[in-house]
Amino acid sequence: MRILLTKLRHIGDVLLITPLFENLKAHYGEDCEIGVLINQGCEGIIQDHPLLSFYHLYPRAALASLGLWGRIRAEVALVREIRAHRYDMVISLTEGERSAFLALLSGAKRRVGFEPKKGWVKRIYHDYIPKQGMKHTVDSNLEALRVLGVEIKSKRVSLGALQEEGLPELPSEFVHIHPVSRWLFKCLDDSLVAQIIDRLWNERGLRSVITCSDDEEEKRRCERIASFAHSEPLLILGGLSLPKIAALNQKARFFIGVDTAIMHLSAANGTPTLAFFGPSGAFHWGPWDNECLESGYQRRSGIQTMGKHRVYQDSRECVPCGQDGCGGSKRSECLLEIPLESAWSVVSDFIHSSKPNNRALEGLCKGLV
Repeated sequence: MRILLTKLRHIGDVLLITPLFENLKAHYGEDCEIGVLINQGCEGIIQDHPLLSFYHLYPRAALASLGLWGRIRAEVALVREIRAHRYDMVISLTEGERSAFLALLSGAKRRVGFEPKKGWVKRIYHDYIPKQGMKHTVDSNLEALRVLGVEIKSKRVSLGALQEEGLPELPSEFVHIHPVSRWLFKCLDDSLVAQIIDRLWNERGLRSVITCSDDEEEKRRCERIASFAHSEPLLILGGLSLPKIAALNQKARFFIGVDTAIMHLSAANGTPTLAFFGPSGAFHWGPWDNECLESGYQRRSGIQTMGKHRVYQDSRECVPCGQDGCGGSKRSECLLEIPLESAWSVVSDFIHSSKPNNRALEGLCKGLV
């Protein structure tokens, strides 16, 4: 049996399809071969994953720079590559016509996906994945297996291989801070992040290590945060692959950040993770604890916990709005107006409750703060 999973979204989205790997292997046997079709640039998060046999990369960025015939040639080459693997089944975990057409052109005899809007496109899939609703994305992805009658034995989000080689020298004990997202409207106020970093050092004796991607605006934001801080955090401005960031994160005592792929990476690593959420819903995207079977994010907003992980989100009525900032302004007041004492109270309690061997964590997998 050869099965192709398609997820044509971003890095974090790709990571959250990994619970399907174990369940497919358990159901169809170890001889089952699993491939993925993902956007080029996302492969680092599951690079050298032990349960994956094949990778197919959709060259989304490259296609944008090609002319019409260049795009057609590139898409045809991709379809030929996929068809050459003779997949028996395609599970499309991305809504939209592109994923549906690629599923059809794959040549697979069994096709599962979200129901397309256009009537004639609906015929492409044999089985439909239910709408997500309030389900966490991990559970929503696993619905694809339930419609196939596959028993869900694991909900573990798993990374590919970690890479320690080339990491800078790190403090013996530190907090991993990743304060930026590719969507800057998901970010906190820079001065608030700097004050949290200083209090981590002054009140907890924990030095911070700040990371970001190679994006120039993310680098500028992190440089500004470091310039506001007085505790001399270690600043790593890009230059780290996803396997290296994963290795760095695994060495941290805690992770503090925002709703971004690195937050999901941290949770998959088992590093206690505190995430500040704004426009997006924690019920869909909260950091998933691999030791739990049920999501702890059952409310629309507020402070919520899942196992060792925690989400801070404003409780105002408009949260989460799902917009790119208030009124499309690229600025989210629910994140930029968080008072220091409110933020620090949650950070301090999170660190206290996440100490090793703290028995208070037991039973939190299904509960809320």
